Amino acid sequence: MRVTTTVTNTGKRAGEEVAQLYLEPPRYEGAPRLALRGFQRFNLQPGEHKTISLTLSPRDLSFVTRDGVRQVMNGEYRVNVGAGQPGTGVAAQSVAFSVPRVVAIPE
Repeated sequence: MRVTTTVTNTGKRAGEEVAQLYLEPPRYEGAPRLALRGFQRFNLQPGEHKTISLTLSPRDLSFVTRDGVRQVMNGEYRVNVGAGQPGTGVAAQSVAFSVPRVVAIPE
């Protein structure tokens, strides 16, 4: 899965940013609330826009069950890309997607 977004420096000075990609998995026993699954560091001049892309592999989408099996769980996921963790007040973009069935990830 490829996640693409555009970041803009709205300030008056050049700056460095680290876009962080967090994955919120469906609810299941032992599920983490959030999982950092990627980041990208870049520089922006004042007023500059930059399109960034981060790729999530099937393993990035997977979690380990209570029984020790790695799999992509069925249900609704949310991907958040921003300057920090979702829910902390930082600028971010978010999108939800669903996985219709459990997918086992080979070891």
